[in-house]
Order: sequence, then C-alpha cells, then structure tokens
Amino acid sequence: EVALAFSTAYRVTYGSTTRVEVLPEVELNSLFKAVAEAVEEAVLNSMFTARTVEGRDGRVVHQIPVEEVLEILREYGSGWATFK
Repeated sequence: EVALAFSTAYRVTYGSTTRVEVLPEVELNSLFKAVAEAVEEAVLNSMFTARTVEGRDGRVVHQIPVEEVLEILREYGSGWATFK
C-alpha cells in the first residue's frame, strides 16, 4: 500500500504579517490528479524493474512476470498496457 499526505496549512509566527499565495480551489483537482498519476507510475516502475533476489536464509523473491501483467492490464482496458 502507498499513502500520500500533505497539508495546505501555512505556519505563521504569532503577531507577524505574512503574505500567502494560494491556488484557486478549482486548480487543486489537477494537482491531486497529477500527484496520483506520478505515484502510480512510480509504483509500477518499481514493480516492473525489480529483479529476482535471494535474501536471508536463501529466501528467493522472483521478479514480476512483466508480459503476463501487461496482458492482464490490456484485458481489463488499463492505460498501463503500453508500459515500456
């Protein structure tokens, strides 16, 4: 699982005057979408570029079968079926 969080709070010292720039609320949807797409791509890149490794006590974790996963993504109409 991946969790992403950020705050829109702006810390201001008590008694000070500070100018704050903000995005119009309508533009936040585009920001959230871009962040979600970037995270999704990073996760898929990580999964698809990982290689088989042997760890402690000879435990082996195999790389994901990329072509099989891409076929499943194509079958269900995912835009990630063109991943390279």
